[in-house]
Amino acid sequence: MSPSSQPRSSSRPSRADRGIMDDATAERYIRNYGDDPTNRVTVASAGLKPGDVVLDVGCGSGPAVREAAARLSRGRAIGVDPSPNMLRIAADLSASHAERARMEFLEGDASHLPLAGHSVTVAWAINSLHHWADPARGLSEVLRVLASRGRFLITEDEHAGGKFGHGDAPFSDAAFVMRALEATGFVSVDISRHSGDEGGILIISCRRAEG
Repeated sequence: MSPSSQPRSSSRPSRADRGIMDDATAERYIRNYGDDPTNRVTVASAGLKPGDVVLDVGCGSGPAVREAAARLSRGRAIGVDPSPNMLRIAADLSASHAERARMEFLEGDASHLPLAGHSVTVAWAINSLHHWADPARGLSEVLRVLASRGRFLITEDEHAGGKFGHGDAPFSDAAFVMRALEATGFVSVDISRHSGDEGGILIISCRRAEG
């Protein structure tokens, strides 16, 4: 059985595990979540255009980066993750992809995105917001790198009681996240529910204002 087809574990790694991972932790994460349906649902919902520059914040082993690159004929897909081991695995898994030349994997985290301002047309965070050490700063960073009218999607699993993602922090509440996006300066903030293999998937979508 390939790593991506293994059954998913019932609990996700802690923020410390999700950050600077050793090889064993990175491989465990890929085994449990490497083929998570949230990746496919997010890319399908993003409305990608051939020339888009896509940013995956917390890209892990890169499944959504590869999915996005396959839809781009002129653009590129960039994955950012804090774990060098995870980035190495992402690069290895992408090496034989037909659109490898359109992919880039960079070390960094949501609070310090290694990209120029206004350089990205579509950004997403797939099951990664609940790992951000400073979500408010991370949202500001995403806004900084987005081009005028650039789109941003935050995808998390839906849990009992409508919980958005994992944990009990304010950012595990979808309504709180939507208010935070508006306070940061994002516009057209909306939420949609999608079906996954093991339950609901919630996507909050928004964009940077024009200009």
